[in-house]
Formats: sequence, structure tokens, C-alpha cells
Amino acid sequence: MPVSITLNELYQERRTKEKSKKISFDRVLELVQRRIRNVNSYGGMNTFYEIPGMLVGFPLYNVYDCMSHIVDELRVSGFLVQILPPPNVCVLYISWDPKEVKALPSTSKRPALTQGEKSKAPPSQSLIARNNGKYF
Repeated sequence: MPVSITLNELYQERRTKEKSKKISFDRVLELVQRRIRNVNSYGGMNTFYEIPGMLVGFPLYNVYDCMSHIVDELRVSGFLVQILPPPNVCVLYISWDPKEVKALPSTSKRPALTQGEKSKAPPSQSLIARNNGKYF
């Protein structure tokens, strides 16, 4: 008897993976926000944050996709976010210092990568492109 597989099963599996990815990304975003609040409580105006390679008790995720999600979310909130160059893997510089944030161009002026451009470039290059070629 042949093995039967339906499209609904395949679609359901894909939706489940997308949900688990979002759960992990949201947890990392919570950790970043906790770090920002902690630094702010001590009077700091900026911090560095390394995206964890995995979270115990959460589904595995692509670190570069997670970093891209975190950068997008923080920039929408008005933070200055920059990706440090290699050899620093997945390290972000996050600032909410008014002097640095004022110098930012508006988000509408930043070029966004299309899905095709994201898939063509290696992860580090696509992230550098998303950061407008700036390292610091």
C-alpha cells in the first residue's frame, strides 16, 4: 500500500515551523529589551548584545534570520542598531542616546532588500547590506 501524504499535512508542518521560529525570535527580543532596560536603569545610553546561538527550551532557529528580525524591530522602535563586523559574529550595537539617534536618517530612506536579494547574498553580506554598509 502506498504511503499517502496530503498537501494539508505539508502546509500544517510549515505553519508549525514558522510559529516556532517566531516564538524563538520573540524570546530573543524580550532578552534584548531586558538588557536595554537594565543598562538604562544604571544610566547607560547604549549596549552591545550578542544574539545567542540557541535558547534552552526553545526551538532551534537561524541566528542570522533572528538578528535581522531583532534589528528591524528595534529600528522601528527608534533605536540606533548597528551590526558589528567579523570576527564579531551576531553582535549588535544598540543605542538610544539622543545625540546618536538624531543623526539617523529616517527609516523610509533606508533601502530594503527584496526577498531575492536576501537569498542570493551570504548571511553576513545581506546583513551588512541591510545595515547600509556601515560597520560601526
